[in-house]
Amino acid sequence: MKARQHLAVQMFLLFLIVLFEIFFSKGKIYNFLFNLIDNNFLIFFLGVVLYFLGAILPDSDSEDRSSRIYYTIFFPIAYIVNLLEYPLSKISRRNRGHRQSLHTITGIALSSFIVALILYLLYSWLISNISFLIFLFWFFCLFISQFLHLLEDLQEGWRFEWI
Repeated sequence: MKARQHLAVQMFLLFLIVLFEIFFSKGKIYNFLFNLIDNNFLIFFLGVVLYFLGAILPDSDSEDRSSRIYYTIFFPIAYIVNLLEYPLSKISRRNRGHRQSLHTITGIALSSFIVALILYLLYSWLISNISFLIFLFWFFCLFISQFLHLLEDLQEGWRFEWI
């Protein structure tokens, strides 16, 4: 799938979640999340941004840097995640390239951890708000989105792999 398709599918899924939240749970999930992150809209907004970033982040492993992520404001993150591909490929004994080590559960977990940690350190340094729950929320948003990316790639014949 292309980045545009990944973003469209994940936007549709987020839309379904919002509809479920409005009509069935009557705001319970939103209230739980908002209370969890101390009623801070910026943290919630950054979680949504990470969700959409995760829709295209696993494709930062493209050999020719042709992925759309390299042509957005998130290109520094794409280069950082691309650097993770080398140690991941050594650990997993996989080749470097598209749909290799960054398209595994280990790859998305590590990249989610690193990106969420970088954002959390910047946020805590600039805002002086230190809470481990913020980091967990951002990690979860990014991990779920990247996991959905892997599931979306299944339709093209890609195999689901852990390492």
